Amino acid sequence: MKKALKIAAVVILVLVAVAAALAVWQWKNISALISGMRYSDEELAEINVSNAESTLADMNSQVSVELREMTEEEKQKIASGELSQTAVMAQIFAEALPEASAPEADAGQTVAPEEAPKPDSPSKPEQEPEPAAKPSAPKGETPAPAKTADQIVAETVAQLSALQSSYMGRIDGAVKNAKAYYDQQKTVTSKAAAQSNALSKLIGDVNSLQTQCDAEVEGILSNLSAELDARGADKSIISTIRTAYENEKAAQKAAYVKKYADKL
Repeated sequence: MKKALKIAAVVILVLVAVAAALAVWQWKNISALISGMRYSDEELAEINVSNAESTLADMNSQVSVELREMTEEEKQKIASGELSQTAVMAQIFAEALPEASAPEADAGQTVAPEEAPKPDSPSKPEQEPEPAAKPSAPKGETPAPAKTADQIVAETVAQLSALQSSYMGRIDGAVKNAKAYYDQQKTVTSKAAAQSNALSKLIGDVNSLQTQCDAEVEGILSNLSAELDARGADKSIISTIRTAYENEKAAQKAAYVKKYADKL
């Protein structure tokens, strides 16, 4: 009974803080907060792994390459929060399509050899037009580096993984700032008010980061859509990726709320 009252009190505190921090609060956000209070760490871990398995199964049916299943070690790392679902997906795609990043490496290697002959060019002025004539090389390369739809998807997942890592680092910074704000607030007000104020600040900061991240994700998915259109490829995987992103975002929110509630 005491635990139920504690959960109810924390949920009320959270929702009051949310109302103070934001004029509009989406139901998905409230749902994530409640999930953080409702489920244990073990249950949240199971949900994360289940979501990852479901996403991988969907992706496997939407690409022409065979994607391996997640290893038990990868599942454990997702459950513990050591690895994100997106990072694991990126690794699995990289193994299935190791050549996805090959064009970039080749491009870097072709620049170096072209720079090497330039020192000889002063003594051979007649040969200077040759580098200008070599634009014909890109024409010959066009068919070779043309990426398949699967390669484009693999690179998109890798982009999203890198983006997520960047924003998770920034969210960790926001959490530290909120803790410092709480320490400052509790010296001038009650503990309950300090907690509410600090949580309001954290929610506002995190939602600002979320808005930025959402916009970047949509930009990446928009590019993916254009690339798949250009190849006449099926675009259903975009919906799968977007759903996976939303699920993982909700899971991260729930995890942060869980950590916050456990400290009360």
